Amino acid sequence: MPSAEETRKVFGVDLHGRGVQPVWVEIENKDDQPVWFLPSGIDPMYYTPLEAAFVSHFYFSDIANVKMNRYFFEKGKDIYVQPGDRRAGFVFTNLDEGTKAFAVDLVGEDHQVRTFTFFIPVPGLKIDHHAFMRAGWDQTETITARSAWKTGLSFLFGGRYRHSPVSALYVFGRRQDAALQKARGTIHERNHLRLWLSPATFQGKPVWVGQISRDIGVRFSTRTIVTHKIDPDVDETRSCLIQDLLYSQGLLRFALVRGVGVAPIDSPRFNLGADPYFTDGLRAVLWVSSAPVALDHVEFVEWEMPAQYSRHSDGVPGCPSGRVLRNGF
Repeated sequence: MPSAEETRKVFGVDLHGRGVQPVWVEIENKDDQPVWFLPSGIDPMYYTPLEAAFVSHFYFSDIANVKMNRYFFEKGKDIYVQPGDRRAGFVFTNLDEGTKAFAVDLVGEDHQVRTFTFFIPVPGLKIDHHAFMRAGWDQTETITARSAWKTGLSFLFGGRYRHSPVSALYVFGRRQDAALQKARGTIHERNHLRLWLSPATFQGKPVWVGQISRDIGVRFSTRTIVTHKIDPDVDETRSCLIQDLLYSQGLLRFALVRGVGVAPIDSPRFNLGADPYFTDGLRAVLWVSSAPVALDHVEFVEWEMPAQYSRHSDGVPGCPSGRVLRNGF
């Protein structure tokens, strides 16, 4: 994955500045049948080589633009790989900062799809955590003078700022290990996802504890000047995450377990920012998958939370109250 500077050296133009990010793909076919590479797995809205060249054309140099077209075309990735052959080239994708998450999908004559998932750090962004799901969530930038300035501009002018920093919430005595988000119309409207690596394991695998909230606006705060207002229907936000993973084929199975208890709409609880929320008291338990899982293959599990995880009021060891993980999963 070339950086912005390396991309400029390879192609002679500022592709990153035009929102285009080339991804180098090399495929060696060791099977006895040909395979077809599906670039949509890397980016469903990818640029063709000639399209990437077109957005980089010079204004008054037709000869140079013709040469650029030919150069980009030759650098592009062929989608057909014969048995015993090796093919390599660039796929021109939309620009992502932080970590580039994508799948390389190969289809053979047997119609079987072979999927290889990659998470590649991209230089140039200071990130909270370097792993995130292939469901389209963006990482969050750490709080620095630069990111605070970008956040302020987005707040004033209504920009999206896909990698806007998030505040720290604490579980197990520490802030979140990963912070992800999905920007919507403006910086005021985002879905926030925070993850903590717990001290527990399940069937030999680590257990992550998560919290998700849907930002629907901003308001003034005596603690932080401004803060986001969350959707009080936290169960819908939980459902939204499950649907997101279902449709992105990143969910293997899921269950619902007892959590902090019921809080009806006419008798809500309040978070630390004094915003009301109501809930059925359940949490989602999610088994995620790096390989695509068809929607009709996802299992719903009737699952009871193990006894050792129900010692505290919120069902999470080391988290003595339900205030922080009010809508966790």
